Amino acid sequence: MITRMSNTEVKIRSFFDSSDIDFAFEMTSREKWYSESKIELHSFFEYDRQGCLIAEFDGEKAGICIATAYTKNGFIGELIVSPKFRKNGIGTALMKKAINFLQVKNVQNIFLDGVVNAVPLYMKLGFQEICRSLRLFGEIEPSISSSVSEISEQDLQEILNIDRICFNEDRSYFLIKRFINYPHLCLKLMINHSIQAYLFGREGNGGWISVGPVVSLGKANDTILLLKYFQERIGYQPFSIGVLENQKEMIFQLIQCGLKPIPDPPMRMILGIERKNFEDQRCNAIGSPAKG
Repeated sequence: MITRMSNTEVKIRSFFDSSDIDFAFEMTSREKWYSESKIELHSFFEYDRQGCLIAEFDGEKAGICIATAYTKNGFIGELIVSPKFRKNGIGTALMKKAINFLQVKNVQNIFLDGVVNAVPLYMKLGFQEICRSLRLFGEIEPSISSSVSEISEQDLQEILNIDRICFNEDRSYFLIKRFINYPHLCLKLMINHSIQAYLFGREGNGGWISVGPVVSLGKANDTILLLKYFQERIGYQPFSIGVLENQKEMIFQLIQCGLKPIPDPPMRMILGIERKNFEDQRCNAIGSPAKG
């Protein structure tokens, strides 16, 4: 895709190789998106490099965006334009390319988490607001429960089956990647020999720890049990977790435990016809904006 702005040529292409992943990492690091490690960016590249987009302005790399297609739903994230190239329409060009990529994949709905300043751009492109996508950060009181333990390889298929029902999509690729890369941060809660809740964590840059996705078939308190065990596992360091605003009970419990909402949270938005992903209260925390 080539777009002309004045006398300058903007080219949107897919990632070619590891040098493009390195550039994407430079961009996320500059924005202080500490959760976006090279491991995370590489997982997008392995999943479908065609959805990993780079904008070039007069031949120089100027911005990135990542589109993830599942079966019926797609997600867009990692939209960043280098400061010196902003106000040239590059963000819009990247978004249009990402939307087109997902529509060619025949997804029915496209979701994203838009920072406050970018919401008008997304609305111009047809997106509608759903709810705030909160970010909470801090520490909670650690504890160990006999019902909580690490996820094992034997647990994976049961978890993937549960996740497919609750999330209304097959995101098994990314869950398996989380399990392979961070097995010590993947936990399950067992009741009567069956999995009732699970949590996938990951390590970011500079020791940054993120939690998500989290799914619970029971009460919000089951997720709290997982998080307390998770805190015990990572020691006395804070972690971040993303929770959609419609998870009222979950948010209340997290704040009661000591986590604090980060100001100016992004807006979860949709381009499409169905909001089912956000009606299932069993999905307590998101994995990431670009994965759902």
